Amino acid sequence: MHLYKVKVGTTGNVYFPKPSTERRLKWSVREEQIFEDHELIFDPVAYANGRLGKLSKWCQMQAKKGFAGFRRKGYLLVVWYNDVEVM
Repeated sequence: MHLYKVKVGTTGNVYFPKPSTERRLKWSVREEQIFEDHELIFDPVAYANGRLGKLSKWCQMQAKKGFAGFRRKGYLLVVWYNDVEVM
């Protein structure tokens, strides 16, 4: 099992689930976030290994660009994968 750490000050986008269309662009992480494997939705490594076939085209496109997406408590945090520390 891997843990993924997103440090304070990391800039990313936050998306909220439907029916809300709310999103926060260029949002800065206020406190250190630790995510587990099951919270990781997409990342460039999974994309390169062909493991994102069941996800939407949007998720695949984000991973192809170099982003990672984490789902937790009703939101999706999308940050550059280079800003994520794998532990």
